Amino acid sequence: MKSTEQGLRLISKLDGRTNNVGFLTHDNEIHVYDENGQTVLHLPQPKYQGASGPDSTASANSAFSPTAGVMEKILVSKGDKVVKGQPVFVVIAMKMEYVVRSPRDGVVSEVAKFVQGDAIGKGVQVVTLEAES
Repeated sequence: MKSTEQGLRLISKLDGRTNNVGFLTHDNEIHVYDENGQTVLHLPQPKYQGASGPDSTASANSAFSPTAGVMEKILVSKGDKVVKGQPVFVVIAMKMEYVVRSPRDGVVSEVAKFVQGDAIGKGVQVVTLEAES
């Protein structure tokens, strides 16, 4: 598994007092720290079967977020017919745009309730397909 690390520092003013809060992510941990110390939050690992992501049945029938980020736009609605490779939603992370495409031909049976600007985690199922009738 590849180790990744990202950090963020926030400076806020509340009741005339300046607060510095830092966040550092490392693998499945988030380190939150300020002048008073540090807290480590452990995130559960997604339960994937195999190295390629979710189990093959789910992968064949669904489109998942490839990374944690922010939902930019959903390009399909329930009932839409899609073809393999058609863009179905877009996620933005670290100033990069990730266009997620349909894994196969089918009809959109479900779309998760995200709006532009919502935070999304890696591996979250956004679009579900069913076979065309």
